Formats: sequence, structure tokens, C-alpha cells
Amino acid sequence: MYKKHFKDTDIDSDGVSNIVSSIMMLGVFLTILGMVFTNYVPMWARTGESKHMDSVESSFLDLKSSIDRQITDAEGVGTTLSTSIRLGAEGGTVLSMGSTSGKLEFQTGGFSCTVVNTDDQMDIYGRSYGKIFFESQNVYYTNQHFTFENGALIIKQDDFSVMRAEPDFNIAYNELTNTTTVVLTLVELSGTSDNLAGSDHHTIESTLVESIGDSHRFVWTTEKGFDQGQNITLNITTKFGNVWQTYLESKLENLPPQIKNTTTELTMTEFTDPLTDKTSYNIILNLKYIKILDCKKGIIEINLN
Repeated sequence: MYKKHFKDTDIDSDGVSNIVSSIMMLGVFLTILGMVFTNYVPMWARTGESKHMDSVESSFLDLKSSIDRQITDAEGVGTTLSTSIRLGAEGGTVLSMGSTSGKLEFQTGGFSCTVVNTDDQMDIYGRSYGKIFFESQNVYYTNQHFTFENGALIIKQDDFSVMRAEPDFNIAYNELTNTTTVVLTLVELSGTSDNLAGSDHHTIESTLVESIGDSHRFVWTTEKGFDQGQNITLNITTKFGNVWQTYLESKLENLPPQIKNTTTELTMTEFTDPLTDKTSYNIILNLKYIKILDCKKGIIEINLN
């Protein structure tokens, strides 16, 4: 019998070592990459989304400032001001991680404010409609909802809402003259309802259509036979009932207790909006014996671009 003899084959130890080293380096790289995506990318994205919310808030404050200025400057009828707003966070440099989108919408409905003669509901001193709102679509940071209605900026986060910027409204009592004065500005947003979505930069154009100064002003005096003054009702329909109620309550706190308790009544009722099938609120503020009412109004046309 013959025995087969096999020649030993030389093993390239250097090649094997290089392969093993490459595999180990790849493993380390994947581990580090996993740590980055697990720990750092969410942190970067959250920071970017938080900064974007600050940016949106700043844009809405700029919008309010522009509209307030347009209404105050009655000679600026026909002038247009533009407010820039970015709908989404830009994201980081790692595969564009952290980029988000948002939705900007203008509605001619969804909010209303009416000032009428309590004793004659057909005697309307002024009314306003419309709102502009933004909804974020964040991944890591808590989503926020920004709403501009009748000169007020309201921010909603989870189940909590707060009035970030107040409208023009004040009620005051002068003890020397026994006079209660109400001053307010109604902001009506006109145009065609529209919405935008995405992450790009856009602009909100506000054009002053009309500014009604003090044409809805009355001053009751004893000479005119109105010794006690006029009873007026402020009627607000909004999705942010608690916010508006809290705001109006804070204004009533400026009155002396005897005046507040005998001449004011604030109520709120909840209902389901038949158009949206969502909860809305109707707030009614009755004010008695008002001797001076200064009800200004601005009509602003809104365009989203």
C-alpha cells in the first residue's frame, strides 16, 4: 500500500491578522455609531426642535407686533407687512437627522368676538373673526401649538395652554367720577382660508384693509339722561376657553370689589363645534353701567406664501 504524503501549506499569518483587525475595527466603529445614534442624535435633534419652537414663537410675536402697529397707524391702510416663519427644524449634519415639519393655517372661522348692547342684542358695537395657528410635528421635543386670535398669542403644550401675549383690552373704574371705562381693540382677520405644510421658510402677509378708530365710542353723561350708563356684553367663541376666562378674570381683579361684584358677570359654557366635531367654548362677560366704551377695530387681510 502506498501512503499519500501531503505537503504542508504555509499560512499567511499577516493576512489573517489584517482581516481580524479589520473586523474588530468595524465592530468598534459600529458600536460607536450605535452610541451616537442612540444617545447623541436624539439629544441634538431635541435641541434643534426646541430652538425651532423658540423661532416660531418669535415669528408669532413679530406677527402680533406688526398687526398691532398697522391698526394703530390708521393712515397705513393698504400697506402690507411680511412676517417670516420656518415650518420645520433644519436638522443636524448626521444624515439630516432631527429635521422636522410643521403646519401653518389661517382660518376665517374658529374664533369670534362680539361686543353688543346687553339690552338690545341687535345693537352691535363691534365684532371680529379669524385666527392663524401653527402645529409642530416634532419627534423628540414636546409638540407645541401657537394660535393668534383677536390680538392674543396663545401657546398650547400637551394639555396646558397659556396666553403668551395679551390683546388690547382694559376695564377701569374712576371713584372720583363714578365712571367705569372699557377700552378694547377687535382684530378681524379676512381673506381666504389657507394652509401650508413642510419644513421650508414661508411668509405671513398682513394687509390693513380698514382701521376703525373710535367710531364705536360712546360717553354716557347725566346731561344725556344716562346717569347709570350702558350695559354691554362681550361674547367670545374659542377653543381656548380656560385661557380667555383666566385672562378676563385677571382684568376684573383691577376693579374695586363692590364694583366687580355688582356690575360684572363672567360665564363659560362648553359645546361641540358641529363643523369640526371638536370642543369649543362660549365665554360671556356682562358689564353693567359702562359710561365710556372705546371699541376700536382693525380689519387685516391675511395671505400665506
